[in-house]
Amino acid sequence: MGDKKIIVFDLDGVFWDDVQMKLRKHLRTTSTPIAQAFCEAVVLPLNSFPAMVARSTKDLKKGVLVKEAIDAARTLAEDGWEIFIRTSNPTIDTDELERLLAKRKVPIERVLETSSMAGKADMIDGVRPVVVEDNPIVALKAARRGCSVVLLVKDYNRFGSWLASKVNRSITRIRAMDETVEAVRSLARTEMPNRRKILSVA
Repeated sequence: MGDKKIIVFDLDGVFWDDVQMKLRKHLRTTSTPIAQAFCEAVVLPLNSFPAMVARSTKDLKKGVLVKEAIDAARTLAEDGWEIFIRTSNPTIDTDELERLLAKRKVPIERVLETSSMAGKADMIDGVRPVVVEDNPIVALKAARRGCSVVLLVKDYNRFGSWLASKVNRSITRIRAMDETVEAVRSLARTEMPNRRKILSVA
């Protein structure tokens, strides 16, 4: 695997807060346990079918990029990580998104499209990336493929994210996007070196 450090941010719900924004627009509250259970029951099954929840690219102009995600990307780039964004949203104009990120001076290498949930864990330049994700199902798929995963807790995945982190110890839950940097640094100090040793022996 070498010393190259690559991190992949999921787009929807992580770098681009379309999911939470839509929920808060249509629900009076998403903070009660009942509301969160409702959100989870609706959002997570739909996320398994990206084409059903695809968003229009015009939403990219409305400034819903997450400031904390941008800050995390900048800090991790300074730490020597190569930053990628992956999306399975078929309506996203990746060129437009890259222009928007460049305008915000976000230090990403590239926006990559994938047609499947498991594709978030695909290797880049022979390296299995760390994946920052909000979908517990995707997180489990990525962890099973050898990725360390940072799973962001949102109003629509509280139980699912807790369960995923219990099922696979390669999944680290964070309660806010601004915890990303410390979570990744912790993985780099502990889990990732151990995983490299296991892979080199196998």
